[in-house]
Amino acid sequence: KQIQRHLNPIWTVLSGSLFILRVPTEKLFKSSGLSFFVFDHDVFSSDFLIGKITVPNKDVLNGTGERKEYPLFTKKGSLFGASLALRFRPATDADVYFLRQLRKGSYLNATRHSWNKSTYGVNASTSSLPPRLRELSFMKRDSKLNKASNQREMRVKPWPDPFRIKSTRWLTNEKLHEECMKPGTHWVEMGSGGIGTLFLEILHADNLPNLDVSHLGIISGKTDAFCSILFEDCLANTDVINDTCQPKWMPWAQRNFIFRIKHPSSQLFLGMFDYDSESKIISHDPVGRVGVNLANFHPMMDYTLEYRLYNTANLYHRRARGTVTIRLRIEWDNNRLALLHPRHQPKQFHVGT
Repeated sequence: KQIQRHLNPIWTVLSGSLFILRVPTEKLFKSSGLSFFVFDHDVFSSDFLIGKITVPNKDVLNGTGERKEYPLFTKKGSLFGASLALRFRPATDADVYFLRQLRKGSYLNATRHSWNKSTYGVNASTSSLPPRLRELSFMKRDSKLNKASNQREMRVKPWPDPFRIKSTRWLTNEKLHEECMKPGTHWVEMGSGGIGTLFLEILHADNLPNLDVSHLGIISGKTDAFCSILFEDCLANTDVINDTCQPKWMPWAQRNFIFRIKHPSSQLFLGMFDYDSESKIISHDPVGRVGVNLANFHPMMDYTLEYRLYNTANLYHRRARGTVTIRLRIEWDNNRLALLHPRHQPKQFHVGT
């Protein structure tokens, strides 16, 4: 579909950005590549060709879904600064189902297919989900040397994939990061709103301070991190990742949340904590926090975002206490209601902590 009056157009699923190509490999290699043409639509005459690109066959076949930018060319040469961003990856059965539902005009049915078989709900009247802790023995090591590959491997926390236990019990740092960036497989649905849905994944945190230090300066381990999420009438928590200042939450862990939205201007609040299991009165040590304004995001788009964590709202004389990386997407059930709701103030919610 055409994007009107914009020099930096963004195509989404609803504006026709997703395609599945059924092309035999032999036919693809006989061609010079996959060509894309960018036009300026003209109502009164023929459309004007702005530029084109030809993507090499190897980029199409070896694509993993990562975004790549290709410069646009005209007959006279390249357009200075103009480019087209594309993603390629092998299609799955879920992708085929998604497009089939999309052509029928059912976007919500298409998106829900990716999580409805592995989703459980939290009662709307008691929308509070505590952090899950897996106690690990001090005798269990966090890393080991793989003699076959001569690479250092890390223990996957809090536990390996239930469907791939053997292959996901130990992973290298590179594989661990690659695994945590994959789409979530187990989701928790919360909230009682009715105008839209917020999909949120807590992916990883980096450079957190070590809070497992006694007042005498004795280091007993590293931070046992978990993320607390506050949105409207819901309070959710991720799994606890023991003994690391670089926690990574796997797709099968308690990290994927679906919030039913009451008001489009509601803010999302994230807090990182160090889990304290020895305290008689559970009082987890705060690491840092951040507020996310959801009004800044376009619906039907996936955003991967990194935020700095601070332990104070004071803008002066504060230092970041690490970062948290999240992925989110917003969907509106009714665009008209989403536009009209900002005329009214969001409802206040009181949360005891």
